[in-house]
Amino acid sequence: MVNQDDPPIFTVAPTADGDEGSDLDPDLNLPVFQSPPKPIGAPSPPPLFRTLKVYAFGPSRGKARGNIQSLAVPYEKLAPGPVGERIAVVDYDLSRKCFYDPVDLDDLHIAINGGLDPSESDPHFHQQMAYAVVSESLRRIELALGRTVRQRSPAGTKSLKILVHPHFAETTNAFTSESHINCGYFRAATNAPGRVLPGQTVFTCLSQDVVGHMVTHVVLNAVRPDLGRSLDNWTLLEALSDLTPLLFHFTNREIVFDTIQRTAGVIYRSQLSGSAGSVSQARIVAELESDNPLLALSGEFGEAIGRVGGIRNALLAPDSAAFEAEREHHARAAIVVAAVFDAMFSIYEQRTADLFRIYRAGGGRIDGPDLPEPLAGRLCDEVAAIATRFFTMCWRGVDHCPPVEVPVSDFLRGCITADYEYEKEDRWGVRDALMQAFRVRGITPKSAAFFSEEALRWPIAAADWPVLNPERLTDDALPELQAFVDASKEQLGLGRRARPTIYPLQTASFTSPNDLPQVSLSTQILTTPRTGMTVIFDAAGRVRHAIPTSKDAARKEPGF
Repeated sequence: MVNQDDPPIFTVAPTADGDEGSDLDPDLNLPVFQSPPKPIGAPSPPPLFRTLKVYAFGPSRGKARGNIQSLAVPYEKLAPGPVGERIAVVDYDLSRKCFYDPVDLDDLHIAINGGLDPSESDPHFHQQMAYAVVSESLRRIELALGRTVRQRSPAGTKSLKILVHPHFAETTNAFTSESHINCGYFRAATNAPGRVLPGQTVFTCLSQDVVGHMVTHVVLNAVRPDLGRSLDNWTLLEALSDLTPLLFHFTNREIVFDTIQRTAGVIYRSQLSGSAGSVSQARIVAELESDNPLLALSGEFGEAIGRVGGIRNALLAPDSAAFEAEREHHARAAIVVAAVFDAMFSIYEQRTADLFRIYRAGGGRIDGPDLPEPLAGRLCDEVAAIATRFFTMCWRGVDHCPPVEVPVSDFLRGCITADYEYEKEDRWGVRDALMQAFRVRGITPKSAAFFSEEALRWPIAAADWPVLNPERLTDDALPELQAFVDASKEQLGLGRRARPTIYPLQTASFTSPNDLPQVSLSTQILTTPRTGMTVIFDAAGRVRHAIPTSKDAARKEPGF
């Protein structure tokens, strides 16, 4: 019970009213000056983000510049595991038939510290990093797609729940099974080069690239369950799964800044200069050259299995015959990744050339690997913005791909169309750079009459398509979608008794560069198990694009 003689307790700061007549010489021994009152229990708003520490490139790099990274992931209350609404870390070891003690990220001491400090030997940190990377990867993908990712099927949609197993088994691999991410651990090969010691234990859950790659597998299978098991589809899956973490590298400002300074702004160099200038002159470790971490996919995993430069690399020399001749999906995907990075670095060169000219015109000289800090900072801003543009274009291109079978050339058409819908002017020249990078690698659409941007964009749908009921354009609008299909049998090429498979609508909402809100909706309608159409609607329910299954698809099973 509150004593009526006790002073009142307010929850807002005072407002000065101009009356300064109060006694400023009170008895400071009074109880009101000795201890605060009991809190009245006013609720405080939850934070928007939770900061958690992770390795940027792996524990073998220790505390090297940029390797200890703090990710600000969306805040949610977590049970030990950690277990949240959409992500659950379940740390069961299949090889040793045991659990590892689950971390409680809501523990006060851990939260105050911004998460546990990185540790290669602490399962709690492994669980924290797995959760943080999955959460951040999912957030960035959803930002690019313009929606919350849900698991789709012809029966409807449901919330996507990703289960992560940081120490799934002793195996030289990480893989997915439905919405499970299974991270293995293993002994490094006896011929392991670089920083990884032969025979040491390597944890794939401590690689941002590996976990981000696995998240892409889960998300792509959730948003495009219509895609079958074929060489082209597996190529697309692996290419997008490599592109996602590799493009994330360029959001790590500290390591990008260091790379820019050590390459004189030429960030696509495979080697970073040491202070000695050449390997023969190096006398200490700091003087040695090192691999460019921005270009390597999971450098530590690659070294652990005896490969130099990561599992795969962002750049490969153009070869117009290699893609058509290659039948292994990882190798084909590496060619696609190289094409995207070729285009990205070409735009980087174009957009930063004036910065170098201005710097030299002002008397600046670039004689060695070091760039002045202001110039390096501007280059950081440019490459981060360009990487984000390409990341967004690639993910939005997925919505603009045909159903069932997606040749990589049709993925290119989807990216060109999606980016055109986002920014028609293309002041950076992104679309032309991407087209030329694919062209020199022999990836050109046979379904397009010309190799021009206008020809590669999916054509605008004919005006005779029915309009989807605009009153309820949501992912649960299956009756409205069924009514649209019934009214569109002629356009879809369906017989009167046909029973097509219809996937729920997906909405993409975003703001264009000219600050205009944009909304589009997409669905896949399968007229047979192997053919169908992806239909793109505008916000009013009008058909914007009708994209049929391509006849160019390579339906051969991928080689594993």
